[in-house]
Amino acid sequence: MRDDGSWFSEWDGASGSDTSLIHIDHVVALAEAWRSGAHGWSASKRDEFADDRANLLAVTETSNLRKSDRDAASWFPSRSDANCLWARTTVVVKAEWDLSVDADEKAALENLLTSCGAVPPTTTTTAPPPPTTTYVAPQPLVPQTSPPTTSNCTPGYSPCLPPSSDYDCAGGSGNGPSYTGRVSVDHSYGDKYDLDRDGDGVGCD
Repeated sequence: MRDDGSWFSEWDGASGSDTSLIHIDHVVALAEAWRSGAHGWSASKRDEFADDRANLLAVTETSNLRKSDRDAASWFPSRSDANCLWARTTVVVKAEWDLSVDADEKAALENLLTSCGAVPPTTTTTAPPPPTTTYVAPQPLVPQTSPPTTSNCTPGYSPCLPPSSDYDCAGGSGNGPSYTGRVSVDHSYGDKYDLDRDGDGVGCD
């Protein structure tokens, strides 16, 4: 429809103001869509296709009946300026709805589109490239060592045990100094003096 309320039929170039003289044409006819894959759709999807505005065009009754349910292999508009619109719309709608195109129709569409210049827009989109990131090589694991001590204590024991060649719990039979009482043992540093033999974190208990 034009801004002044009049209509123009793309297929044959007719125009007028009496809307009772126009038909709404499915560019890709419903029967053609059925043959091209719509037979496997649900009823609701077929309804959605029938209402797809990209596939609807106001035309005269004469051109609509002449076109009927034919595809590009057996029909094209009598107005040559409409050939590109016919071919482009068919390609876009069939791509959007994943409908098939047989060999004869494909050849006819390619022939029509050759005279149109630009290739019709497709409904497929290209995914944006992934963001570029700077690769950082993983750092090798460094074996954990006892942190430097600021006091004269053996790491891993609390209270402090001054460094010695050995310690024995009170009542033990070893040769090292005897430790009286309980001592907390942090096994992440090991148990240098073997004071926590049951491994519960408490030595000399």
